[in-house]
Amino acid sequence: MIYLDFVLIKRVHVFLKKLSFCRAGIDDKCVMKWCETMLNDTDIDDEKGMNGDDYYGIESLDLSFNEVITDDCMKILFECIAHKLPKLGIINISSTGITDGTCRIIYDFYSKYHDKKLSLY
Repeated sequence: MIYLDFVLIKRVHVFLKKLSFCRAGIDDKCVMKWCETMLNDTDIDDEKGMNGDDYYGIESLDLSFNEVITDDCMKILFECIAHKLPKLGIINISSTGITDGTCRIIYDFYSKYHDKKLSLY
């Protein structure tokens, strides 16, 4: 089931606040494609949208219970979080196919972006 929570800001822009792909059957390829699309969006810089507004206002991302999401997509996912998701505060990657190998990616993320407040589940 895919759960999307929209918020209307300034009556002009609609943003996703909560993205839930829990048990959605997505895999590494889906995560990588989503991240690549966001990272390659040259109209949007790292923090602000075209009009200076926060563009990617996603605050919560749930990828849990997708067993075919593995370590293979974690590096690009955390790169995307660092550069395109300034408002993200919660990510749930529990019950996925990731291993201890992802711990290094998470450690590197927090070492580089130590001011980022991100709760990991």
